[in-house]
Amino acid sequence: MDIVEILQRIFPTDDQLRTELIAFALRLGWFTFFTLVAFLAGKLIPFLFQWIIDRFTPPLFSKPYDQVVAPLRGLIVRTGILIITAININLFQPYSGLYDFLEFFVYLALTVTVAWLFSRLVRQIIRIYGVTLIQYFSKEVDDFLLVGETVANVVIGFFAVIAFAN
Repeated sequence: MDIVEILQRIFPTDDQLRTELIAFALRLGWFTFFTLVAFLAGKLIPFLFQWIIDRFTPPLFSKPYDQVVAPLRGLIVRTGILIITAININLFQPYSGLYDFLEFFVYLALTVTVAWLFSRLVRQIIRIYGVTLIQYFSKEVDDFLLVGETVANVVIGFFAVIAFAN
């Protein structure tokens, strides 16, 4: 007995509705499968990047990676999972109501997460490299860092709002 026969016994409906239900169930199954693959890939990719950096790059590149990118590993994983989920919701395009609902929330979460990631990256870069650059010119470090981070966050927030509006 296959799935079609089981559905016929449970839901005695016409053929067109049955075909639509089966198509929706298949799309939902693929969406679930690809989302699980995204979670697994998201958990494994940072370790793969760390292995590639440690194995194939000179120490000149591994130190900046360890200082700037490695502390943001969890945020990078979440951003990657949301990117793959945003791609996965295209499976629901034939169902415009569901697609529009999912699209709004997934793209809102993706926009906020990407903006947060860029904000944290800029913060790490300013805190690690900006301090030495500002100290080289013998200026007050605290004031310039605060102003630099604030300006960078305003610019990132502006572009995030523009990107979500599109």
